[in-house]
Amino acid sequence: MVDINLTLFVIFCMFVVFLWAMNTFVFRPLLEVMDKRDEKIASDQERADTEAQAAGQIELAYASKVAALHREENRKIRQAHWDAQAAHNTRVGELKERENLELEALRLDALRQIEVQREDYPPLVKALVKDASGRLSLQGGEG
Repeated sequence: MVDINLTLFVIFCMFVVFLWAMNTFVFRPLLEVMDKRDEKIASDQERADTEAQAAGQIELAYASKVAALHREENRKIRQAHWDAQAAHNTRVGELKERENLELEALRLDALRQIEVQREDYPPLVKALVKDASGRLSLQGGEG
């Protein structure tokens, strides 16, 4: 059977003092540290979420600016291509015109030379005929 005596009462008092000391010096400081840690984790998570949203907005702004720069550079490249094509077409037109002028000059020179040859042709033919008939009559007489 259980004897209720002074020892039991002393053990009970020591147990209550132990609980009070543990509560005061161990559990409460431990719980405060754990609560502070939970608060810090929550605030860090909230700050991380806020910064992630800000980073997302910055990333969107960056992507938008990059896309705008790409569009502008593509426009500049197309414009440079069109300008180069126009300059090329102008240069080709100028060269064709110059070639046509040179060709016309050559054609006119050739026509002048033909006219000169036509003027020289009749006397030359008479001289050739005279020479050929002289040779034929000489060769015919010898043979």
